[in-house]
Amino acid sequence: MRLSIVIPAYNEGVHIERIIRDIHKELQKVESDFEIVVVDNGSLDNTQGVLEMLSKEMPRVRARRVFPNRGYGGGILEGLSVARGEIVGWTDGDGQVRAEDLSAMYKKMRQENFAFFKARRMTRPDGVFRAIQSRIYNLIFHALFSTSVHDVNAKPKLFQRSFYEKTGLASTDLFIDAEVVIKALRGGIPIKEYPVVFQSRKEGKSKIGIGASLEFLKNLLYYRFIKR
Repeated sequence: MRLSIVIPAYNEGVHIERIIRDIHKELQKVESDFEIVVVDNGSLDNTQGVLEMLSKEMPRVRARRVFPNRGYGGGILEGLSVARGEIVGWTDGDGQVRAEDLSAMYKKMRQENFAFFKARRMTRPDGVFRAIQSRIYNLIFHALFSTSVHDVNAKPKLFQRSFYEKTGLASTDLFIDAEVVIKALRGGIPIKEYPVVFQSRKEGKSKIGIGASLEFLKNLLYYRFIKR
């Protein structure tokens, strides 16, 4: 298996079918040997039924279910635990990153033989507050970890299996995006970034609240001064 892309889904039944079909269609243009591992992370809507239907129709789609919800990072960790690709990674299931950007990233990563490749959002149509919040996060991250990496939380994130198997990723919350970047930095892994078009959600709403923001900042301090 050359590529495994993990997608966590929590109550995304309204639009997850469209998103998976778009990703499947675009990846087929650049790779014949891939899998899309979609994790139903304790959804209470029809997400599970949609994923079961898609996995029967499209063999490259693998549906996993965990219950109750294990947190954003927990859903990703579940998917990574069964991923078989030489390149693995994750993206969100809310449709804010275009499927064509994911396929373009994967193609460039193969061509350039990158070890770690992540998105950098060039637009933020999700409101002024989120844009300011993201800016503050990244300024703090830069100060604490002395890096020029932009937009730490941006997805997709893709990396070689050899790197993933050494990381010991453990975050079960939103901090998993920062954790994997920190471990790449500490391991001397070059991090390349790719500009993506970030779109507004067509359905549903963001599940990120003030509690998640405070938890993120607490984890940054923990990884900087305690966790090595």
